[in-house]
Amino acid sequence: MGSTANFTASAPTTGGTGACITFKTRRVTANSLQAVVAASGSGGSVSRTSDLLASTSAAAILLFAGYRGQSNAKGNEGAISLRQQYKALGFANTLSTIQPLVGIAYTDGVDSAELESPRYGFAEGLRQLMQDDGLAPAAADINEIVVGLSAQGGTSLAENTIGTERYIANLAQLAASVVHAEANDQEVVDLGDGFDQGERDAILGVTRAVHRSGLIEMATGRDADGREIVPGDNPRLTVATQTCSAVKSYATGDQGWEIAMAQIEAHRASRLYTIACSTYQWPFADDRHRTAAAQRLVGAMQARVMYMMARWGVRREPLMIVQTYVDAGDLILIGNRSLVVDTVDVSAQVGCGINVYDTEGAPLIFDTVEAFGRGLRFSFTNSVEAGFTWDYGNISMTGKAPYLGGGGNIRQPSTPSPLVFDGVELNDWLLLDEGIVG
Repeated sequence: MGSTANFTASAPTTGGTGACITFKTRRVTANSLQAVVAASGSGGSVSRTSDLLASTSAAAILLFAGYRGQSNAKGNEGAISLRQQYKALGFANTLSTIQPLVGIAYTDGVDSAELESPRYGFAEGLRQLMQDDGLAPAAADINEIVVGLSAQGGTSLAENTIGTERYIANLAQLAASVVHAEANDQEVVDLGDGFDQGERDAILGVTRAVHRSGLIEMATGRDADGREIVPGDNPRLTVATQTCSAVKSYATGDQGWEIAMAQIEAHRASRLYTIACSTYQWPFADDRHRTAAAQRLVGAMQARVMYMMARWGVRREPLMIVQTYVDAGDLILIGNRSLVVDTVDVSAQVGCGINVYDTEGAPLIFDTVEAFGRGLRFSFTNSVEAGFTWDYGNISMTGKAPYLGGGGNIRQPSTPSPLVFDGVELNDWLLLDEGIVG
């Protein structure tokens, strides 16, 4: 990413809260795009606690999160978030001039009007979480939320990773937030980025291994670069959604499933790349783009992940299978939380989306399913044996048109009560996954 250098104002002030500011800059590209990396004053700094959202001084807090990826990060349908909520701030796509987070025109020459990015739901969801915990006044006179955007439809992971134009633009937006915070005597908390990408890599035929390693490398770099701009020990998460716009076919080798598996494997391998939710649970405008209303819900889900890390230092886990075994010829799936079958919010899929294959690769025929606590018992017309393979969501869903990707009917129960946003319960649905029966 380049070298660093320190610069001090030629005529520093000696009094007040802005005394003697030193800016450290980082040369990011060959054309010397500069980003403000850190600022320290002679008045001292505020000590951090494990709760980054509860300031220990009179200074307010500025919370920054970026949004990166392809069209689902940028938006597909026209904006429905038409009012600036809680004084949230943001940027036009890839630009670094801070302004109200509403009605910000895109600059990519494609869209003539604002589209509904998840960042609107993110800003409102984060504020709602803070209010519910008594951390922020409704008027939002302090503790500003700033949400960036550096996204472009149809772009690959390679076009969004370290050193790319959009990656650098995201860091510049973080740096601009630091400048804004310094001018307003605020602390800065860099939460990380929302990230929504994968469909393009499926089309390009990117392999599971390449996509997985690329996600981990990008998330690791974003954490390191964020610490350069805003020093601190808190992880800067890359919070994604799990995509599966096209399903894997054992006959044709389509890559949609491989990208979904790369994402869940990256989640398990890296503490910095995390999945907030599945994709299949949301309404879709076409075969791969969520509706504007769903975009707001996804943003709120991502806000919950970043909030828990900033508030308690805990990485919130999505709903996943953690154990499988055979009991009396049935397949037992154990989740990291309780599991139920829902055929109301998502229309019934054969086997709830579960497939089981014998050692020869032949599929077993589904019979019944029974939920118990954190487990599900699946019966088939033939007995399941250890060593068989299973997957969840490796289907082309029915009753979800225009979405034709993978998914199923398994989610977490609504009790204890989940976060409710826009009148919708934000339940966790099981991530797409696969494995060998233990």
